[in-house]
This record gives sequence, C-alpha cells and structure tokens, in this order.
Amino acid sequence: MNAVISKENPINGDVLIIASEEKLTSLRMDLKADISLFLNAGISVAIALTAGPRSADASKIQDLIEYGLKVGCRFVGKGDAFLASSTFVYDTPNFLRNGVEVQFSTEQIAYLIEDIDWFRSDSGFGKVLDRSAAIATGSTIFLGSSNDDLKAIQIHAPNHRSALWNFLNSEDSVPITKVVRESKEFWLGSTFDDANRELGVELKKISKKISSSQDTHLVLRAALPSRLENPRDGKEVILGYPFVPLNKEQFIASLDVYILPLSGLKSNDWKSEISYCLNTGIPIYIPELLRPVVEERAHYFDGRITNELIDRILSPEQNSGADNLLEEKYRSSRMNNFRNLCDLLGFPLHSDAAEVLKNDESLPPILFNSTRINEMERKPKKVCFVTSNGAGMGHLTRLLAVARRLDSDVVASFISLSQACGVVSEYGFDFEYLPSKGDLRIEGPEWNKYFNRKFVEALNRARPDVVVFDGTWPYQGISLAVKSYEAEFVWMRRGMWRQEISSTSMVRNPNFSAVVAPGDVAEKYDKGATQRAIDAYEVEPIVVMDESELLTRAEARKELGIGLDANAMLITLGAGNINKIDDDVAEIIQEVRALKVPWEILMTSPLISNSDHHKSDVRSLSIYPLAKYAKAFDFVVSATGYNSYHEWLAYKVPTLWIPNLKTITDDQISRAMFAHDHGLGFAVAPESNMGISEAIKKLADRSIRDMIISKMNEYSFDNGAYKAAKYISTIAKER
Repeated sequence: MNAVISKENPINGDVLIIASEEKLTSLRMDLKADISLFLNAGISVAIALTAGPRSADASKIQDLIEYGLKVGCRFVGKGDAFLASSTFVYDTPNFLRNGVEVQFSTEQIAYLIEDIDWFRSDSGFGKVLDRSAAIATGSTIFLGSSNDDLKAIQIHAPNHRSALWNFLNSEDSVPITKVVRESKEFWLGSTFDDANRELGVELKKISKKISSSQDTHLVLRAALPSRLENPRDGKEVILGYPFVPLNKEQFIASLDVYILPLSGLKSNDWKSEISYCLNTGIPIYIPELLRPVVEERAHYFDGRITNELIDRILSPEQNSGADNLLEEKYRSSRMNNFRNLCDLLGFPLHSDAAEVLKNDESLPPILFNSTRINEMERKPKKVCFVTSNGAGMGHLTRLLAVARRLDSDVVASFISLSQACGVVSEYGFDFEYLPSKGDLRIEGPEWNKYFNRKFVEALNRARPDVVVFDGTWPYQGISLAVKSYEAEFVWMRRGMWRQEISSTSMVRNPNFSAVVAPGDVAEKYDKGATQRAIDAYEVEPIVVMDESELLTRAEARKELGIGLDANAMLITLGAGNINKIDDDVAEIIQEVRALKVPWEILMTSPLISNSDHHKSDVRSLSIYPLAKYAKAFDFVVSATGYNSYHEWLAYKVPTLWIPNLKTITDDQISRAMFAHDHGLGFAVAPESNMGISEAIKKLADRSIRDMIISKMNEYSFDNGAYKAAKYISTIAKER
C-alpha cells in the first residue's frame, strides 16, 4: 500500500474524481455527464472535493451531492482512505494548492489542464509531477479540454500520455435520427430555465423578431409554463414542447436550428443539448467563447440576440449547403473522447455493452435512441386532454386521473390554460400551456382570436385521435375545432351545475362525439341543467389516486413532520372570494387554538399567502397531489369543489365543508348540504344553521369523527377514472 494511506482496510474503487466548487460551473466540462458515462460503462465512481474555503452559495455543491447519491456515487472525505485504480483531477491548480481531506492512493492519475500558460510555468508542470510521485504508483496523464490545448500539452510533455476531455465526451452511439415533421414550419429551439431572468429577456427578443413570420416558432422544452407569450405580436413561443418527444433527445431531433444566447450559459442543460444537436446534425448558433471546444462544427456569434442574427438564422441560404458542410465536418472530425480515455486507462468496454445499455431504461436517452425512434414509428393512438382555467386545479386533476389509466398502448398529452399544467410532466405526460385571457390581461374577443389560432396549431402538433375537453363552456376555438378537425371530440362534463345556469352550453355543442359524465355522490341534490341530460356516458365519481396509492398514516406524517400521536388538521379552502376565505380562516384558526387539547394546524400555501392571521403554529403545505397525504389528518376544513369533495369522501377523512359561494357554475352549496344532511361531515353554509365554532368542536371529538367515517363507508364508490379511461381508449382504437 502507498505510504500516503495510513489507515488499514481502505475503500477500493475504479475511479476517484477530485472536483472543486469552481469547476462545477466550468464552460468546458460536464461533471455530471462524465459521472454517468463511467457508471453506465460499469465503472464505479467516488467523489472527493478539494479542501479550502467555500463560497456563500453552496447550491452547486449540494446539487452535485444529491445527483451523486441518486446515481450511486460514493462521497469520500475527512477520515476516509481510498485506493483507486484511476484518479481524475478536475481543478489541477486548486488541488495542488489546497489538496483534499481524504487519504488516497491511485495507480494512475489524470489531470485536466484548462490553463495552458499555467501548465507551462514553473508552478505548473513540475509541481504536478512532484505531487503525482507521492500519490500515484503508475503514470501521469494530462487531459486537454480542446484540441488546441491537447496539442500544446503534447508539445510540452511529449513523454506523457494525453487525451481530449470536455463536455462533448460520449459513449459510442448510433447517430440520432432527425424527426421529419409533417408541417412546413421552421422550429428554432433554445435552452430554457425559469430561474434565469436574463435568458428570458433574450428569448423574448427572439420571439418578438420572429412574430411576423407565420411559419416560424421558438420552441422550448420547459418543465413549467412561463410568461413569454405576447399574442399582440403574432407568433408566440411553444412552451412545454408537447407531443413529439419522449425525452430531450427527440426534442432536439425535431428542431431545424438551435440557438444558445450568452445568458443561457448560466442554465443547466445547454451542454447536453449542444452534444445532442451535433450528434443529430442540427445546426447550432452558439457564443464565440465555445469555439475552442466545438471548433468548426457550429455557427458562432458574440452571444447577444440581434435582429441581424435572427435574419441570418432564418435565411434559406444559411440553412442549406452551409449546414450540410458543418455536419460533414462534425461527422469526419468526431472523436469519442470517453472510449479513447478508457482505452488509455485500461478500462475494458466490451462489444456487447451497447446492447446492455440500450435496454437499460435508467440510462440517459442518448444511449438507446434507436429504441426510442422505433417507438415513435409504431404510431400509437393518441389522446389529447384539454382543460379550461377554472377557479382551481379541478379540471386538470380530473383529466390527469383519467390519463393515468388509459390503455398502455394509448399515449396521452395535455393542452391546458392552467398555469399549474406542468404537474402532468411529473407523471410522464407532455403538455402545452396556452394562457387564459386573465393571464394575458386581454378582452374576450381578442383572446378568442388568439386561442382559436393557437389551439389549432397545438392540435396540428399533437395529431391526436381523440380530444377530451373538461370544462363547462367549450370555448369558441374548441367549438370550431369540433366541426372541422379530424379527430373524435369527447366532453368531460361534470354535473351539479347551479340552478340558474342555462343549458345553452350543452345545446350549442351537439357535435361532440361523446359526453362522459363523472358521477357525484351528491347527485340527488343536483338541481342544474345536467341532471336532465340523457346524452352522457356515466361513470362513478373520479379521483386522481386510488386509496391503495395513498401513504399510510405513519408514512404521511413522517414526510410532513407530524408526530404519530399528535392531533393534526388541515385547512384547504381553494380559490374563491379571498376576503371571505380570509375571514373564515381567521375564525377556524381561533377556534382550533381554543380547543382543550393542542392541535397542529396545517394550511395549503395559497391560503397562507393570502392570510395575515396565521402565526408560527400554522404550517404551510405546498404539495401535489394533496390526496396522497390524506391519511395524515384527523380532520380537514375544505371547500366543496368536485375533486376535493370526492377525495375526502373516498379516503374517509372527516370534514368541515365550507362551500365557495362565488363559483360561476359549480353548485358547491348543494354538495355541502348533502354531506351535512347525510352525516358525511358538517357544513357551514347558508342553509345549515351551523357555525364554524360548533363544527370545529364536534370534529375535535374522536367519537364523532368515527361516526362520520362509518357513514362515509356507506357511500364508498369505485374510481370512475378506470371506466372513463377504458371508454376513451376504445374510441381512440376504433377510429
């Protein structure tokens, strides 16, 4: 054992990576991608951070630690001893200056050299060799982050092995096949980061410039919607990048050109996006400072977005022969840095590794792209779920419940006016966000023109076999599409309309292929237009989660930080009249605090932000779906919107029902009164003759809660999402 390790029984591993905080933001390296390359090849990885002072912002370090632990890395530090086959030093000057706290020895060590002048100086090359002699039993390897740097290293250290190493490192892979779209639109893609405001400004410049071109789009793969659209200028940004890609690889493969503003270098994904573009042959426009790494395989600019630059990108001449030449330059000069280095280090990469990797769904998509493309070519039936922008998330949640239960060979996607539509991506669904007139702050006629055009554009990208709309009033654009677009249209139309709402909405939309009516436990109290309708396919009440999917009481309380034996209640009154909600919340909190035994009070975060009445004993919750944690609460105070009502009933949670009195269509009062009259909780409503104080005292009584739970069992129901999903899947397959 090398003398540098004084401890017995050191940890053994294939690769030790020594990184610094500074190199986590390097423009030439992608540490996470390198870690994945090693792990995917069956090479174990341990990580040590250089010693020395840390910056005040430790988020990059924390992000690396979370990523490393997730993918199976070991972190070593003070008190550890590590024996590595190979060690990679990502910040050579920092390592020589500060060292690391872990004791380690290695057979061979590779140093990344990004500052050639430093390497040539007295404090560079010689000190590297001195340090290597103390910790490495084998040879020293030097890594250049560009071909120019590599040549300089080879001249200065001709007797040492060297290799190229940068963010274009890759395992052998079949070149990604470019997706050929049926539309003739020009799609200009870019990186995106909601937290990068400077990038948002640059993207708006692009969007504004291309707004006059009716066949050009700026396309972003975003996890959440953002305010980048401006319908007054014509063409807008496509956000959420819907329908075509199953992953980032297919997003890139669908573009015509990719552009990276200088501000985009502060975001997270641009390195892998550039690599995908090069592997696919997508022309790229990137800042000049990346030329040393990407070389002559890209178009370069100073990083600023100008009208001249966009004109250059959109020029037909620019995107024909010139880009074919760039693609050929890439294909002919492409070096597989990772395989070359593994050969240099003596790590075997077997010929059958590609087949193993291709079938491993846990690996990055670039390693199994041919499988993904084949999936696309099978053209499964598609269902597009369309939601209006109601007072809460009810429409979106109800359709998500159905989408999760479609047949396995039917693909779902979403078009939504809800700013919360990004939640569907957590379940693997693509989405597109179209702002409502309230979000855009424009009048109805102007918004209708905007929506009519945007909705058809979105459908043309989705190419669905079935479109499912959930909302009370099908918008003008939806009504027009029902008559003209070649797909089956289904209306998900819940009941319990307020008595004063006319049936005009139903009468003027006879062209829907089918109507699905989610059941309502309170349907006996339904006084609205839908209770007389005979045109619907009826299903049981729909909830997003089956009871078997919920966390147990112990699990939910552990995640929420609630003691197992504590008394805990939740306030979740949803959207509505904010002043009325604030008054109710203040009284609820006051009454719970006045109970004889202490209670933990939790409240959904929108209410927290709207209320000044809470203090340190009221905790904020911001989780979706809230239903998953239902068993954590002894009782809840809830509005009586469709989803909340049926979730608390389905999961047997005693409830104080406070209806939203300001809904336009939904008869929440009747739902609340049905529950009150049938022992399914208590209602504070105009007809209940019960106040908040009395209801809270009753729900604090365990024996009364047990009686409510017993009554709820009598009204249990099967989840209608399954029947609705099967019905819609059948429509899609029979088309």
